[in-house]
Amino acid sequence: MKKRLIIFSCLILIFLQVDAQIGKSVGLRLGGNNEFFYRIGQGYTTREEGALGATIYKQKDSLIDFSINLTASFQYIFELENEWNLYAGFGIGTGVCLNDIKNKLDIEELLYIKFFPLIGAEYNFADTWTVFMDYKPSFVLKGLSKKKYFELYSISLGMQYMF
Repeated sequence: MKKRLIIFSCLILIFLQVDAQIGKSVGLRLGGNNEFFYRIGQGYTTREEGALGATIYKQKDSLIDFSINLTASFQYIFELENEWNLYAGFGIGTGVCLNDIKNKLDIEELLYIKFFPLIGAEYNFADTWTVFMDYKPSFVLKGLSKKKYFELYSISLGMQYMF
């Protein structure tokens, strides 16, 4: 009985230690990518991010388009002095343009997939708030028509709360 209690106590302590090293945060990114995101850190040097966002952009024919997207990214964190961090990573996302729904396109033509690199810098306030600026250009494949284009104007500012 004593052995089981010791083993159980050790497992609980290990679980609590691992949970303490995995930082979680929620935040808002505004600019080229308007997104609400949830981040999970894996130790001190990497993290994953899932984001739900909306983008408003002007097309060549002077129409304004609105899209809703869902993205996931993996990021490497490089700690600097004085509460500054740099990060870089890559990700993938999917979404739909609402202007295409209005034009009544087939479902195969509505969805797009995008691939992107991500670089940024962040400053940590206290231990809970962070402000950041990042750049996330995207390569987009749209529908089965295989229409391809780049989204290069995607500099964003944001804030996150860590818990």
